[in-house]
Amino acid sequence: IIGDVPVVLRIDGEAIALAEHWIGAAQGGDSLLGMVVSTGIGGGIMLGGRTVPGRSGNAGHIGHIAVPASTRRCACGMLGCVEAVASGPNTVAWAQEQGWSGSSGEDLARSCTEGDEIALAAVQRSADAVGRAIAGATALLDIEVVAIGGGFSSVVPDYVELVAAPIAESEFPFVRSVTVVRSGLSGDGPLIGAAGFVLRPEMVG
Repeated sequence: IIGDVPVVLRIDGEAIALAEHWIGAAQGGDSLLGMVVSTGIGGGIMLGGRTVPGRSGNAGHIGHIAVPASTRRCACGMLGCVEAVASGPNTVAWAQEQGWSGSSGEDLARSCTEGDEIALAAVQRSADAVGRAIAGATALLDIEVVAIGGGFSSVVPDYVELVAAPIAESEFPFVRSVTVVRSGLSGDGPLIGAAGFVLRPEMVG
């Protein structure tokens, strides 16, 4: 409590999920994942039209779901987290290991525009890992829609479509039916979601 005002802490991923459900790209979906692909990978979930903070407040932190294709150690200490594979800095690092000469996500985007095969492969690897993480989360939670934001999600114009591709490989129709869309709120999702915690209490779990 600050003065007479109660204060509640929520992670940015939960705020993003609420914002996308409220006025963003996931309106109409009661079971959704809002996520960012940037210097890290994070997210938040809503089930039944309400946010799910979880026991510790960290529910929806999809960046630390393990995916195939990596033995890179994540900052969390585990091996194979999607963040260690697919975040902007880790994608740049992988491209450099393959002989690419750039140094940033912006350089990677330019190289993709120029048709550089290593850069394109690096972005494909990132998107594939994110898609497989989403497929796993959907299998667990029966998610209807995923809204993806964050700076690295714009590294190529069709990043969201690349993310959706491996989900289509699932044998489960309910996993294949999840809709993956680009965030409708750009970088404003956390602030809009924070307002939603106050203005839309019926959406807060």
